[in-house]
Amino acid sequence: MSVKFLSPRDVRQVAGAAVPWIWDGYVARGAVTILASAPKIGKSMLMFGLASMMQTGGQLLARKVERAGVLYFSEEHVQTIREKADRFDIANDGACRFLSQRDMVQDALVTALEASVAEASAIGAGMLVIDTLAAWGGLRGDSENHAGACEDLMTLLRYHATASNLAVVLVHHCTKSSKNDVIRGSTALTGAADILVTMSEDEVVNGWRILNVRSRFNGVPKQCKFGLSGRNFLLINE
Repeated sequence: MSVKFLSPRDVRQVAGAAVPWIWDGYVARGAVTILASAPKIGKSMLMFGLASMMQTGGQLLARKVERAGVLYFSEEHVQTIREKADRFDIANDGACRFLSQRDMVQDALVTALEASVAEASAIGAGMLVIDTLAAWGGLRGDSENHAGACEDLMTLLRYHATASNLAVVLVHHCTKSSKNDVIRGSTALTGAADILVTMSEDEVVNGWRILNVRSRFNGVPKQCKFGLSGRNFLLINE
């Protein structure tokens, strides 16, 4: 393996003038985003909503979404994947491909990532969603608190994001004791990610959700409050 150092000129040429956002402020090509919340408050719904919008391009929660294909690794049964695809009107011939963990052997993430390279090229994918990180990453029991295991996993995923020029979104959970804003597991997970997005329930209005973002990049969105009606995400404020 050759090692190439970059001059300031090289850095500017390689990086380009602007961040290659897939979803402005939240998800970027070549970067890893962790989306975390308490269980069952809508992380997968938000990702399906984004996947749906990426089929045409447009806006989600008043932030630009680029048109691109989507690869979605899900821990769910194919029936619940279908229900979400139906809800968000993801067409049969759309540039979106799903892989259910129920169809894979245990610890099959490396196999799935290898297979995803050709599929991503075939559909012009811009984003890979891994839902959930713990399930696909083999972080069982207390292993997600072990820095070494988490560092190895994140190194693999960051390399895949860069080599494949994909935005990689890792759906994860927050700690039970927090107010839905402390991401569960070793700090090796959060330290290696480029963008951290936490989603929490609004304490006043039932059904409203709040997004908060921390990022290595400039242009981080302000706190965003939204609701979901059918397949439409409704911005309350930003």
